[in-house]
Amino acid sequence: MAGPIQAAAQSTPAKPAAAAPAVDPASIKALETMSAYLRTLNAFELKADIVADEVTDDGRKLQLGSTVTYKVRKPSQFTIDTVSDRKVRKLYYDGKQITLYAPKVGVYAQAPAPPTIRATLDALHDEYDIDVPLEDLFRWGEPGDDRDKITKGFYVGPARINGVETDQYAYTTGDVDWQVWIERGDKPVPRKIVITSLFDETDPQFSANLDWNTAPGLKDADFAFTPPPNTSSIKFANSAATTAATK
Repeated sequence: MAGPIQAAAQSTPAKPAAAAPAVDPASIKALETMSAYLRTLNAFELKADIVADEVTDDGRKLQLGSTVTYKVRKPSQFTIDTVSDRKVRKLYYDGKQITLYAPKVGVYAQAPAPPTIRATLDALHDEYDIDVPLEDLFRWGEPGDDRDKITKGFYVGPARINGVETDQYAYTTGDVDWQVWIERGDKPVPRKIVITSLFDETDPQFSANLDWNTAPGLKDADFAFTPPPNTSSIKFANSAATTAATK
């Protein structure tokens, strides 16, 4: 016969396990480590194979592909080449001006630029309504990177991306779910990114596989634009010019 203490112990329900936090601190630490490493790169080349969903007016989801190649030298130079079946664009920043070149159309637009990459990215967005693909690569770890707006974050597991060992993490920020695969070892660069937009009922996605060269031999000539023959200059100060150059 069980005594009163044993009986009480047997009748006391077990305490439920503590719920896991919505944002696992380890997932934030992984972003911080990645961001800190990216900030150490004074120069890099990056090739991104991108697949993005485009939603038509009648709700159809179309999948479009492109390749974006970056050459970056901090604090004030980059080129971004975008090639897809629909368009080819080259964006130059030499520390003094920005040039947007559309070789298939045969036009280019130029305008004075701020003295840093970060300020130039802001100017492209605010003044010319141009968003650079994978712009977050330049903003992670800086003020305003929206890290404090993450509402969910957790470790998914190990994964191999194009032969590289990585760790996969998943996050939610506002109405966006996103995932990042971070390379293991002493070069924790992002190797893959997937973004799902939840504000549209079709849940369109953007994904990019990233191939890095963290020790490129870049020169000033890599960031200088010389107009090819038979090209025309258009003004960069109005929406009509921007539209013409970005089609």
